[in-house]
Amino acid sequence: MPGGNYGGSSIPPTGIQGNILYASRATTYKDWMCTSFVSSADGNFTMERNNLSTTINHVNGVQQDIFMSPTDLASDPGADTIFWCYECSCDDAMTGTTKFNETGYAYPPANDGTRSNNKATLTTLKSYGGFAPTIIGGGGLNN
Repeated sequence: MPGGNYGGSSIPPTGIQGNILYASRATTYKDWMCTSFVSSADGNFTMERNNLSTTINHVNGVQQDIFMSPTDLASDPGADTIFWCYECSCDDAMTGTTKFNETGYAYPPANDGTRSNNKATLTTLKSYGGFAPTIIGGGGLNN
């Protein structure tokens, strides 16, 4: 899939060891989301958000579904726990028209932009806060 985040269920997750995820939760993995984890040993770890804390118990070999940000980890789950996570910074364009003021797809295009030397050639479009209409269909062709 080209660019951007289409949601956790459509992005193949990456397996990350719990100790690495915990150590890098505020840097490398700050924009990631995790959807499940599995461990090769019984144990627990703590999660904290908005001053609320909870302990998550895990059992050897049992995968558990969870929707969490690595920044929620308040204790190290350990190297024997693998989290399935995906990058979700959502800073990338999802389509060619997402960054409309950078692509020239601003809608409606205006003729009141910058003109070079009073010529008829428009060098910059005034950008509006909207996207061009998109028609979905035609056997998967979008335009």
